[in-house]
Amino acid sequence: IKFVNNNLSKNIIPVDAYTPIKEHKDEYVYYRTDHHWTSLGAYYGYTGFAKQAELEIVPLDDYKKGEAHGFLGHLSTVNPSEKVNNNPDNVIYYNPPVKTEMKVFYYDKDSGEKKSYNGKVINKSYADTDQKYGIFIGGDFPLGVIKTNVKTDRKIMVIKDSYGNAFIPFLTPHYSEIYVIDPRHYKESIVDLVNENNIGEVM
Repeated sequence: IKFVNNNLSKNIIPVDAYTPIKEHKDEYVYYRTDHHWTSLGAYYGYTGFAKQAELEIVPLDDYKKGEAHGFLGHLSTVNPSEKVNNNPDNVIYYNPPVKTEMKVFYYDKDSGEKKSYNGKVINKSYADTDQKYGIFIGGDFPLGVIKTNVKTDRKIMVIKDSYGNAFIPFLTPHYSEIYVIDPRHYKESIVDLVNENNIGEVM
């Protein structure tokens, strides 16, 4: 990581997410049965980002906490064992303290046509399913656009894999628009999307 950071353009600001997580390593920052960080782990990663982005860290107490019980994640699928399956996780989530609207864009499997539907930053419909990590922004998709009622001109694009899903809710108090890109699924130009929407920050 140090080698990569030392070779980046000066316009790119590295973020240390590891140190704030390491400081809380005795807390529930990673799931037992899944490879993802928990929402708490994502929050500590967010504090590292907020420090570098010069954002005022929003305390967890400002979020309304929710919980979904009985989550058996990816590890229980690829390496099932009695010990793992007898120790399911709880998916704890934090509802943003601001109003949000989200639109999700995807490509039709048959026609390839770009379509959309209304999504949710915290999607509680996943709480009663096996895919409880989908609570965070509804899982993976090519493009999501989140608009908030925060009075700011700041916009950000997050280029992410599934780890970003639990992280993104913590950005909502700071940005008027958040563009969520999964490069594994998005087929268009990311640069054009940034320019067309005057997005000032890319993570």
